[in-house]
Amino acid sequence: MYQGYMALGGATLQEQTFELINTMRVQRYVENWNRKVRQNGEDDCLSFMENCDDCDSAEFLFTDGEGYFLPEIDPAPWYDPTIRDSDKFFGVMGLEVQGAEDSTRTASVEASVEGGGAISRLRFGPREIIVRGLAVAADSCGMEVGLNWMRCQYEIEIEECGKDYLWFLDCCPICATDPNAPPVGPCWPDTYEELATGPLDCPPATCWIANYNEFVIGPNAGGYESCGWCAWIGTYSQVLDGLPQFACDVSECLVPYLRQFQSVRVTEGPIILNRQTMPSGGEIAEVEFTVACGDPHEYTVEVAVAGVQPIGPTVQVSDPPPDVPVVNPFFPPSASSIPRGPSTGLVLPTVWERSTIPFVPERRTSLSETVPGIMLAAVDTQVGPVRVGVWKGGELVSGYVLPFIPATGLVKVDSKARRITTEYDGESRTLNGFARRWDGDGFAPWAELETGEAYTVTVDQPVGESVELLVELLAAEKGCA
Repeated sequence: MYQGYMALGGATLQEQTFELINTMRVQRYVENWNRKVRQNGEDDCLSFMENCDDCDSAEFLFTDGEGYFLPEIDPAPWYDPTIRDSDKFFGVMGLEVQGAEDSTRTASVEASVEGGGAISRLRFGPREIIVRGLAVAADSCGMEVGLNWMRCQYEIEIEECGKDYLWFLDCCPICATDPNAPPVGPCWPDTYEELATGPLDCPPATCWIANYNEFVIGPNAGGYESCGWCAWIGTYSQVLDGLPQFACDVSECLVPYLRQFQSVRVTEGPIILNRQTMPSGGEIAEVEFTVACGDPHEYTVEVAVAGVQPIGPTVQVSDPPPDVPVVNPFFPPSASSIPRGPSTGLVLPTVWERSTIPFVPERRTSLSETVPGIMLAAVDTQVGPVRVGVWKGGELVSGYVLPFIPATGLVKVDSKARRITTEYDGESRTLNGFARRWDGDGFAPWAELETGEAYTVTVDQPVGESVELLVELLAAEKGCA
């Protein structure tokens, strides 16, 4: 079973739009549905599902610490109070994911007339991921609601130009064994007796609940923090098991395990492979769909290496004079050797005021490269051109020129998404031709850096014309294709 999570959406966690797989949601809904029908004296529990080991901590990351309860309470994305039986569909559990870990690199081989052959360079192709899941509902009417919702959702395109993201968990980490885990409560009861009197290994009795009100809000009328608790129970499952180890900051544990593919579309499905009503109650349907990824590389979530800050003090720098090629009169340059890249006609100054920001992307995963995101914002006054460089040991690794940065607007050069985003007057636009090379002509190259190595980022403004700028440095790790 795939004990994880998979969703389509935008570049940030808040922009996820369509949930493909959420095993933890299904299991929690089934548990709470069974509890509800027992309380009502009914006998239509979904007893065919065992409480498999799920990814407990992830539940709190995707619900802002609230946890899952029931479709009508959360509410679930498919729930609509005007649609009958939408509260009886519980979502899709993961069964199997194929293609997410396969390499897409290939090389062609051409046979030689004289024997042997020639091998081309390796190239990577698009990635195709096949996902199989188990849709679960309380009855056939709830299943019909869920399947119709899936068919409609698979048509959604979140962003134009094929830049949707596929979010998933690389694996479900055991957060409780992390040696850097923050402290949570000192204990948790194992029996009903301990629930009333306090666990045997709990420090003073004042750090345990004294009445039902404290059971709801925490011991000492909400002052549980002084007892070593960083949070208090919020779901029925936590009454049994206690808080997850990372209840204080679940993102510290899970965000490094979140992965993204980009330029994604669901190209086939959902296909219903099997559907049946269970003898003990409930309806299940095995579904399959195919996801195509235009960019086969796996990425982590962007993290801030240097948060939003004013650029520092400036120093004056002068560009070296351009190299003048020596022309051999007997062999003039041919037409094919003359650069034909795009030209902006942008005239750059030769003297700049430069600010320098250290940039050290932290290694958080086993992925091999880092792709930076550099955001610049003008506070009050438009400025331009602005030149940005990424350096290592005094050598220019990557650099580009922004013709201008609008007043009260921002420009972000995103090497992960391979695009340039501008925000101005409340509108966001993608302008990939906006940035130019270091010399002002041609399209700027996208930077790919070594994870864990030290770099510096420089921001140059024309001498005598510098204005107040804000800068933010982001980084995402990139895997092999």
